[in-house]
Amino acid sequence: MNILRNIPFAIWFYGFLATIQPIKNSIKKYREEGNAEMERTEIRRAEDAWGQALVKKAGITLNIRLTEPLPDGPVVFVSNHQSYWDIPVYFAAVQDRQFGFVAVITSAAAAIAVGAYAGRPIWRARSTITPIQAARTTADDPPTNTV
Repeated sequence: MNILRNIPFAIWFYGFLATIQPIKNSIKKYREEGNAEMERTEIRRAEDAWGQALVKKAGITLNIRLTEPLPDGPVVFVSNHQSYWDIPVYFAAVQDRQFGFVAVITSAAAAIAVGAYAGRPIWRARSTITPIQAARTTADDPPTNTV
């Protein structure tokens, strides 16, 4: 009967996706026009909205304390958790910064939810490349989907 408890959340989630459909349309438009800067801006808007909505729905309170401001340019965030919540929490906590994820195949399901919708996650099998190698590739090249 656990499936019954998920039905209200599924209804809420699909309703939420409908509310960000205009952002998705903008992403598609800018991608077709070749306007990568505006495409990334709209992707980030969708990520912010998605992360904030999920964190709020789950009743999570984020307490963010930085010892210094985030630098301009590339930054590597590392999460050492086996949870599907890492991705929406990052989106809710780190706003107005474009970023992607390196996810192992076994934890890909959470990233698919937003990544396939608007972003561009990078997938890796556990034995192929290290996260540092993937981060270097992402920093040097535009994000791409790989399996």
